[in-house]
Amino acid sequence: MDKTANRTDLEQARERFLAAERSMLEQRQRGSLAQSLGDPLPGESPAELQWMILEDQHLAEEGLVELRSGQEVRFKHVDDLTYEDRPARLEAESKRRAWLMERLVMEAMVKDGGDPGRGEATA
Repeated sequence: MDKTANRTDLEQARERFLAAERSMLEQRQRGSLAQSLGDPLPGESPAELQWMILEDQHLAEEGLVELRSGQEVRFKHVDDLTYEDRPARLEAESKRRAWLMERLVMEAMVKDGGDPGRGEATA
């Protein structure tokens, strides 16, 4: 393969990656976390959820995205991201989505009369 063509492919892939990241930042600036969270669940602090929402919006307004590698978490400006940052971005987004999905399951359990702390629905 031609090195020039390979470089162009990598540059195009990086641009698609950055475009997706910028789109997610715009959604976070508009409060996508608040929409995803909904109302506090039993045992959750409304003030803590509000703080999380505001912090997420603030980070997005600053152009910062989370990078995660195992237990290590750091933030990087979207303009400084490299194509090599993708795995750490994917891990961060996967962790975020898993947490949100877990909350949705607990919310459904509460609506069905279950105890989210025990992981069971009452019959």
